[in-house]
Amino acid sequence: MNDPPAPTMSNDDVPLQFVKFAKILGIWIQDDLKWDKQINEMLKKTNSRMYMLRTLKRFGFTSDELSVIYKGYVRPLLEYGDVVWDSSLTCEQVNSLEKVKKGLQNNTWQEIQLIY
Repeated sequence: MNDPPAPTMSNDDVPLQFVKFAKILGIWIQDDLKWDKQINEMLKKTNSRMYMLRTLKRFGFTSDELSVIYKGYVRPLLEYGDVVWDSSLTCEQVNSLEKVKKGLQNNTWQEIQLIY
């Protein structure tokens, strides 16, 4: 069975383009209302910033300094917009986020006070 044709939408007689996903106020919205793109982008950014924290640790930053940087620079990535997408995540997506959070609490980060 074929899907019905998409309705044509316009703004001031200019047709709007249909897209697979769009970033609105920092949150990726997909046309199928799933959160794969949002979660993948969050994990990419978080991993990048965690690399920065590991580098700062090697340069001798104290646990308190690393904790402040983490709370201000990394944790907001994991929490931004969660009221929008959190309740509709798949188990796989939840596990991906939990894996990152648990990775933060491994031996490398035990001395940093990471509060969730």
